[in-house]
Amino acid sequence: MRTLEVNNYFMMSLDSGIKTTLGDKNEKKVTLPSLSCSQYGAFTKVVVSEHVTPKPKKRDTLTRKDVMQKTIFRALRKEYAEFFLQFLKWKNLPCNFGIGDFREYINQFVVYIMGWESSAQLYQNYGEFKNMSFIIALMVDFCKVKKLQKTREECQLMDQFYQALYKYSHTKFDSLLGIPEVKFLFKKILDAGYIETFTSKHNTLAKNEKEYKKCAESIIHVIDYRQYSKSRYEQ
Repeated sequence: MRTLEVNNYFMMSLDSGIKTTLGDKNEKKVTLPSLSCSQYGAFTKVVVSEHVTPKPKKRDTLTRKDVMQKTIFRALRKEYAEFFLQFLKWKNLPCNFGIGDFREYINQFVVYIMGWESSAQLYQNYGEFKNMSFIIALMVDFCKVKKLQKTREECQLMDQFYQALYKYSHTKFDSLLGIPEVKFLFKKILDAGYIETFTSKHNTLAKNEKEYKKCAESIIHVIDYRQYSKSRYEQ
C-alpha cells in the first residue's frame, strides 16, 4: 500500500481502497474499509495538517505577564547587587567579604539608600520600614542570607521572596508588593526617572523595551493604588 499524503482538501489515492467523501473545505468525511495490520500501519502515516495545534510564538511567551514580572524581579535584584558593589568600592570596603561582615555592610548600605528621600516622605509614601536591612540583603545576595542567623519574621520574609521568585504566581507576586520596603525598592527602579536606564542595562528588557516599560508601569500602578487605598482607609 502506498504512503498517502493528505493536503487541505484531504485528497487520497483511489488505489488505496479508501473511499473519501468531500464536503466543503471545513468538513471531511473518511470511510475506511477493513484493513489488515500491515495496511493499517501504512495508513497511520497519513498526516492531517489542519489538526496540528500551532506552537505559540516565542515573542508571545516572552511578553506574557508572568514571564515579564519574573524577569523584572530578577533584573531588579541584579541592579541592587550592582549598587551594593559600587557602594563597597566607594567606601573602600572589600568586595570579597565573609558572612560575618555581610549584615554590617548591608546596614551601611541601607543608611546610604535611606538618604534618597526624607524620613517623613518615605513614611508618607510607603509606610513604616521594619525590615529594610534584611530585605535589601535578600535583593543583593539571597544565598548569603540563607547562611545568616534569622528571626522567625525574617525566615517568613525569606520564604515569601523565594515563593515569588522561584514558585511564581500572580498572587504571590502581588503579596510581595504589599511589603513597604519592597514597594520602595521596586518603585525607585521602575519609576519614570530611572526606567530608561534600567531597561537599557538588561538585554532581555532592552529587546522588548516597549512591553517591559508597560509592565513596569502596571507594577507602579499597583503600588500607588495600594498606598492610596491605605491612606484613604486611615483617614
